[in-house]
Amino acid sequence: MPGLVGLITRMPRERAEAELLRMVAALRHETSYVSGTWSEESLGLYVGWVERGGALAGCMPFKDAQGDLVLAFSGEDVSERGRALRLRRRGDAGDGEEFSYLVQLAENDPSFPKCLNGRFHGVL
Repeated sequence: MPGLVGLITRMPRERAEAELLRMVAALRHETSYVSGTWSEESLGLYVGWVERGGALAGCMPFKDAQGDLVLAFSGEDVSERGRALRLRRRGDAGDGEEFSYLVQLAENDPSFPKCLNGRFHGVL
């Protein structure tokens, strides 16, 4: 079942990563599902995801140009479709991936994630 899992912990990195991998494995019901992890040991933050494939699967986590803002996102944003295209044309959509505009919204829109429309969850 696609989604996000994670830990905020002070346990040693090796133990936290092992726990995270067990959590990701529990979500990965099909061999076609794509999974990944991201961690920031200094924050004690460990995030994993499982996706069905497609646009979102291979490009997470999303990062801003400086690399200091990171977003793991699962689900869909069905907001006004032209917004992402406008951000990409302005050069504000990160690395060009379909959903990378989300991290720019997080960085520039004080109402984020309220400005999104859809069923989703994420970690910023």
